[in-house]
Amino acid sequence: MKTITKIIYVAIASIAVINSAKAEGYYLGGGFGYNSLSSDTDSFEARMKNIYGGTISSTQNGSVGNIRLISGLKINKQYSMELGYSKSGNIGSTYIGKTAGNTSYSGDYSSSYSGFDVSAIIRPSTLPKLNNFFVNVGIHKYDVKGTAHDNFGGSLSSQSGGSNGSGQLFGVGYDLKLNKFVDLRFNITHFNKIGGASTDRLNNFGFTLIENYN
Repeated sequence: MKTITKIIYVAIASIAVINSAKAEGYYLGGGFGYNSLSSDTDSFEARMKNIYGGTISSTQNGSVGNIRLISGLKINKQYSMELGYSKSGNIGSTYIGKTAGNTSYSGDYSSSYSGFDVSAIIRPSTLPKLNNFFVNVGIHKYDVKGTAHDNFGGSLSSQSGGSNGSGQLFGVGYDLKLNKFVDLRFNITHFNKIGGASTDRLNNFGFTLIENYN
């Protein structure tokens, strides 16, 4: 984890220097995304049944939006290094159940993620019409923060918490050139271990407007 944090800090410092110099090959971008989420309802319900017995039903959002900022450096026509920052909207879930002793309980949970990622952009071909396609591979370090509200037999409680950790990302994309300096990027990227949790993963469908300094 410390190694990944150092990589991110070095990338931020390097890109800041490049930005101040308006170096050739440098680019900036901003956009938004749609995230398809993995569902945790089955494992959550199983844990609750192990604790309380009885029955339970739960729901979870299947998707959430996010905003994204990127900053990158083109090493040559085929390779680039890129730093990204993402922040999601709220991911909501609810549950309701009864224990084996017939006590009713219910609750809701809302969470969001934010953090940095570093990736290599690899373009398989230098041919003009094919060079816009790319694959990306990298690492991310995201924080997940959430708030829970519970009602157990009429007794109310609430708590906040979070987690953080690193994981991998990989995807494919296409940069549509709008003019000499501006691209519109379409990409699909898979992120695993969101917040460091092995079961939390998402698929991001992103749209980014990019300004090139070349």
